[in-house]
Amino acid sequence: MLLESPQRVRFMIKNKDFALVLIQDKRQVLEHVSAALKNDKDIVLAALENTPNAMEFISSALEEDGDIVATYVRKFIKQIIANYETNK
Repeated sequence: MLLESPQRVRFMIKNKDFALVLIQDKRQVLEHVSAALKNDKDIVLAALENTPNAMEFISSALEEDGDIVATYVRKFIKQIIANYETNK
């Protein structure tokens, strides 16, 4: 598999469609996309839907975007609840 080990990725993903396919396949690839894609709202929202941890890799220009923040908070809360339910 292409990204089984993200530490081995030595290239920058620049193609939006390719990045979306990887993100939708539940891959944590936001850290490996180009700066332009880290500033692409569609890419960032798709990444946050899969993992709230993607927030650390988005562009500073999107950090205060209402849709981005709302998605991050919603997914983060869901993750906390799921962890709580698992560890009851």
